[in-house]
Amino acid sequence: MTAFDTEVGGTQLIVTQSLNEKGEIEGGLPTSMSLNDFAEFPKQPRPPQIVDYQEDKRYTLEEAEAIPELAPVVQRLKERIEEYEERRAHD
Repeated sequence: MTAFDTEVGGTQLIVTQSLNEKGEIEGGLPTSMSLNDFAEFPKQPRPPQIVDYQEDKRYTLEEAEAIPELAPVVQRLKERIEEYEERRAHD
């Protein structure tokens, strides 16, 4: 049996880290920060998707709709998107 996960989407932070000449990590998120500082980090939209862990693949909703075997998972993702949008409307 294949294990699938549904990810509704939303937004994700864009955070980068790198090693400097001394081998120390630079960038990333500070260990403590205010919510206002946190809100200043750049974000990008993340589309809803289905994750197939067995095959190590990700499908957008549109891609998954074209695969008949994923129909039940597509339906669940659509339900989760509706739930997410409803909650966002009340925030």
